[in-house]
Amino acid sequence: MEIFDLNQDLNPLSVNSHLDSHALPDNNPLGLPKNSTPLELSTPDIEISDPQGIEPTLTTVLSEADLWEADSAANTTDLIAHQPDQSTFSSLEAFSIDDLTGVFTVEPTGEITTDFLFDAGGYKSELAIISLEGMEDLIPGSTAFIQEGARRGLSGSPLGHILISDRNEGARFSGELGEKNRNRGDYNSPRTVFMNPGDRVALMLVPDGTLSQVANQPNLQGSARPFFSMTAANPGEKTQLAQVTGSLFAWEDLRLDGTSDRDYNDIIFQLQGVTGRATAFENLVAANKDWRDLDLGKILIDHASFEDVNPLQITVRLANDTGFDSTDGITFDSNISGLVTGTSLITAFRGKWDSPSGGGFVDILSALEDDGSFTLTLAQLEQINGSPILDGEHRLLLQAVDAAGNFSETELVFTLDTTAPRLTGTPSSLSSNFIDVSFNEFMEAGISDLDNYTLKQVGNDSDGQVVEITSVEQLDGQKLRLYFSAPAAGQYELTVDSSVSDLAGNALSDGDELDVFSPLLPSKVGEVYVSGAALAFQDLGPLSGVAIDEITGKLILLSEEKDGVNSSHLRLDDVVTIFRSVYEEGQAPYVTIDPDPEDLEGDFIVLHDPFTDDTYVGWTLFEADRIMKTYSLGVDNVTKEPFTSLVPGYKNLFDPDFQSANDFDEAIFERFWIVPAELSRDQAQVEDKSLTLLDVTLKVNTERIILDENGVLITAPDPTPSDGAAYFSNWFTENYDAIAQEVQLPPPDGSGIVGTVSPFTETEGMALITGVAEVLQDQVIFMPDWMQQYGVSPVDVTDTTPKLKVTETIEEETEEGVTETTVEIDGGVSLEPETITSQTNNPPTAVFAEKLFDIADTQPLLASFNFIEAGKTYNALAVPTDNTEALGGQMLRELDLAIPMQDGTDLSLERSFHSFFVPDSILGNSWTLDLPTLEQEFTSEFTTYQFSSPLKTQSARFIQDKDGVFQPDKPDKLFPLLVGDDNRIGTETKLVRFQDGRDWHFDPQGQLLGWVEGPVAAAYKRNSQNQIATIEGWYDNTKQATIELTYNTNGQLESATGSNNSFVDYGYNAAGQLASVTGTNISLEYTYSEQGLVTGIQKDGTLTAMFTYDTRGQLTSEWMSDGTSDGTTLIYGIQYLDEGIQLTVTDVETQAMVNILYDSDLQPLQQTFSDGKIIYWL
Repeated sequence: MEIFDLNQDLNPLSVNSHLDSHALPDNNPLGLPKNSTPLELSTPDIEISDPQGIEPTLTTVLSEADLWEADSAANTTDLIAHQPDQSTFSSLEAFSIDDLTGVFTVEPTGEITTDFLFDAGGYKSELAIISLEGMEDLIPGSTAFIQEGARRGLSGSPLGHILISDRNEGARFSGELGEKNRNRGDYNSPRTVFMNPGDRVALMLVPDGTLSQVANQPNLQGSARPFFSMTAANPGEKTQLAQVTGSLFAWEDLRLDGTSDRDYNDIIFQLQGVTGRATAFENLVAANKDWRDLDLGKILIDHASFEDVNPLQITVRLANDTGFDSTDGITFDSNISGLVTGTSLITAFRGKWDSPSGGGFVDILSALEDDGSFTLTLAQLEQINGSPILDGEHRLLLQAVDAAGNFSETELVFTLDTTAPRLTGTPSSLSSNFIDVSFNEFMEAGISDLDNYTLKQVGNDSDGQVVEITSVEQLDGQKLRLYFSAPAAGQYELTVDSSVSDLAGNALSDGDELDVFSPLLPSKVGEVYVSGAALAFQDLGPLSGVAIDEITGKLILLSEEKDGVNSSHLRLDDVVTIFRSVYEEGQAPYVTIDPDPEDLEGDFIVLHDPFTDDTYVGWTLFEADRIMKTYSLGVDNVTKEPFTSLVPGYKNLFDPDFQSANDFDEAIFERFWIVPAELSRDQAQVEDKSLTLLDVTLKVNTERIILDENGVLITAPDPTPSDGAAYFSNWFTENYDAIAQEVQLPPPDGSGIVGTVSPFTETEGMALITGVAEVLQDQVIFMPDWMQQYGVSPVDVTDTTPKLKVTETIEEETEEGVTETTVEIDGGVSLEPETITSQTNNPPTAVFAEKLFDIADTQPLLASFNFIEAGKTYNALAVPTDNTEALGGQMLRELDLAIPMQDGTDLSLERSFHSFFVPDSILGNSWTLDLPTLEQEFTSEFTTYQFSSPLKTQSARFIQDKDGVFQPDKPDKLFPLLVGDDNRIGTETKLVRFQDGRDWHFDPQGQLLGWVEGPVAAAYKRNSQNQIATIEGWYDNTKQATIELTYNTNGQLESATGSNNSFVDYGYNAAGQLASVTGTNISLEYTYSEQGLVTGIQKDGTLTAMFTYDTRGQLTSEWMSDGTSDGTTLIYGIQYLDEGIQLTVTDVETQAMVNILYDSDLQPLQQTFSDGKIIYWL
């Protein structure tokens, strides 16, 4: 909501910002008739107060910002159309606004009271009072003046109010006053409004219509054309308002420049609280229409002249203004009290809420005591409202009527706030010597008291040690800064005293601590988290770079937006295909089209590398190669139709320019293949982060080939290509982009691509993906596991293509007569660049890298974002690797069996679920024993071992160094890979040893054989199907417990039996998911989502938990119950902020809240509890 301070910001329309400079006259802007002077009033009842000492300034702050919006074009046009003749204006020096008839001044109290006394008009009128402050530059009667007046009257502010709405209310008196009674409706007067003391005001009457209509259509004419108390604003400058006595006024609702009856009885009212001039009644009324001597006329005049010595009056206040200032109208106690005073018996007392949801007036006379006092409780206030009274600003209207017919109305405006303030998770400016503390609402001044805050160290040998807070600085009404002596690094807890209160006096909540919730700690991402990755990749085009954050493991893929390039969006299928080729095959993707050695006259064979076969990448490379050869021969090998190109300079191999160079005695064999001519790398390093910008140009290579004695095409001893081949190769390379735009093909079925694509443009994009993969491989960044598990959609790619052979018959006048020339070509496409050029630490690239990482740190994984750098627009996407973690994953662990052993140790069988993963295990595809494996991997660069568990709770790599030793990528946690020999395991093993002394043993196939932790060991014995059949528990060299496992015909775990006769049985649903677990002291049932995530848990037949997740597997809500209560519902949310990543947990019922803020590396910074406790990590 925009707020304007009228003293400083607003002088409505005074600067003529919406008016043409020629639309206003240079003088007399109020339209006073030429050479006129103010009228002298002949009635003695008019008292004009001395306005001196009353500052005519507007101090009210409006919330009706749209009050000041004006359509400049409409207003300008209207003003020009209605501009009076310049000759009708005299000098500005001739008058001031205070001299005008019909202009009034608000008295010092600011209260203006109107009493609607009589209605003899046939129209349904609406009367308003408007402030003239700031309207000095508007021509009275102009469209702009009328519209501004209507807007002010509608504002319900010190700029104006509606006083009488004839269509919605009736007058106090009824009867005949020169014509028949036309009074209708309930009498709701007197009405008191507030305006700024000293302001000049005028009355505005819409004879037959409403101010809203006028505000929307200020050009309305006829009976809807407004009248004003100031004659200069009326049609023909006629006087439509008459002053009967000092406070009694009467309107003539028919235009005096038309067919008016001049009876001035149409709207009669009493106006108090202003002083000023108006034209006397007797000077205006028609001689035969004067009603002052009629019986009803005398009653009206007497009523207006009578002053009650003890008038009916309502005073009202908050019964308990609990705010910091007892008069600030802010409270947590909604009770209202007051007093109704007067000389006559109170016959009516009613109230209503001035709000959109509030209804009409409700009778509350029963609340009045004999002495006139009253108290309205919350129940009574809600009865008036018809619904509960919610926190917020309210306006209560009260009306009273006594036996004499006197009427009084007043209002009470207050703010109700019954909600206890809370500490919020707004990220603090955390430093070594201060902490920022934020509240969810404005607080009272006492929050600056040092005694309200206690900071102490927790979680180590110094647990409980208090850190001295030296001073408090209040930054604003909701935020303060605590300064303290610089503490050592560690964990600290700040406690805020519960006596701290908000502006309404509500103390900080201390009873709604949220201490039981799923912590959703950072965890590795899995296949569920990346299940929607394919959609995210579509926001990118051809890659132009890759950035690597070595700490978080995030890869940031970049694409530059380029106009005029017709290429499809980046596809995850293509990225995975190419990464697999580079990482697992050890070379860039390729395709060749070559003769079949066993049938040289048959179709050519299409050969792919293993990972591009039946993929869109394979189809693209094949078509790029085939069409390139079509260009070279001038014939499509599939359709056999002649082919030509519109690209300038095109010549195929049979062009006459090349015939003289051909050797007609033998067939010509040429090889053409597309290859990246050069891959350029522009690299920059920023601490543990790096950026590589890539660019690639493709070319066509060619050489002469021959058939060897085995019928195999090999490079000729002299590989120099023919003139035609050399020309064609150069032409194709130089015009690659133009040729790419010339060739558009429908994509193959299964690709999901809509429209047409250019194989040449797509090939260029795939060369860039290859460049990215090779950059990552060079930096020892491994292909993520989720890419290995990702299923690439198959695309049908032919294994053969018709022979690429053209026979040209050339007639020459030689002895040989007719000569026949045969040209055969082969070749292919390889995405391996011929050369790589690198540039490092280029200053602009370093700047680019810093900006990219600053933005990327505030963005979620797999959510594209864009930015502009050096005039270029980039789209980017952060992609996880095996080391990347995310928030929001739900981890469930269940201990199914525990067999006691020595010294309080157990041999246990524990299973786990994590919402980021759907592991394929002996427990189905949702739960797992989470046992790690040690798998050997081979790349073109080195051999590694990957140590990981299905849920990535264990994850590391061992990379072979130059001495043949496999070194861990986490040397602070692991030793190099060892050879193990433990008698309890029973065989030689590959040994993973942790720095804390734990050992994990694996067989040559990488399967877990056992683990050792201090004196306790577990050995896993397998059956002939390689399934774990027995788990042995050892304490030192004594076997003390076993667990026997059995399996069903699907290879799923069916039962587990402990050596102490405890047991557990497992049941599965039709989808193969674990549905039930029953056994000794356990009975559980599970339900799942379509993604295979646990959504419900029943324990002993009673529902105890329910969960919901987003598409990434992040927990969004959790319901928990012990089976004896309604349970607790928690809502989880994650926000990416400039300061870091914030996890919020909210109790739906109590609104208790916990906010946990992490930095971009997912290290915790602070944990805020809404009840007054904050934990910081320094």
